[in-house]
Amino acid sequence: MFPSPPIQEFWPQDRPQERSLDQLFSEHRQELIGFLTRQLASRELAEDLCQDIYLRLRATRDWPASPRAWLYRIARNLIIDHHRRQSRAPVFEELDIEGEPVAAAHLDPEDCLEHRQQLQVINGALAELPVHVRQALTWYRIDGMTQREISERLSVSERMAGRYVQQAQQHCATRLAAASIYHSEWPERT
Repeated sequence: MFPSPPIQEFWPQDRPQERSLDQLFSEHRQELIGFLTRQLASRELAEDLCQDIYLRLRATRDWPASPRAWLYRIARNLIIDHHRRQSRAPVFEELDIEGEPVAAAHLDPEDCLEHRQQLQVINGALAELPVHVRQALTWYRIDGMTQREISERLSVSERMAGRYVQQAQQHCATRLAAASIYHSEWPERT
């Protein structure tokens, strides 16, 4: 993280309350960063939240009755906000699909296990396909390419590119059905 520039440079010196708010923040900044670092176990995050404290301090019009307690109240509220955002963020579990993290829709263990099994079956099914068929499906489903774009890349007709995609989808669906974990048709891409 880059060192913070002197706070006094940002505000005109002819406003005494702003100068005293700046002084208040400057006096307690390192103490607040220490508090936030202990609470969050991250110095970088602590420095970011400390900047948020400063912005909230600058937004106030009234001098707080107990300035130090007020700064710590802001810090605690920001920690709570941070934890709330973290709890709403998608949970990632590491799956064995080219090392890419995949977001779990929710944390139900049975659904996670079923999802993992489906991905393993699909990964195996894709490995069984010829390279050009697998690539056509990947370009279509993941990269969002059209059949025309796929046909140009593979140097085949547009109709043949569509057949490759259909063939790959059918192969994956067949493997999922054989593994008894297939529930519905492939969803249409919108």
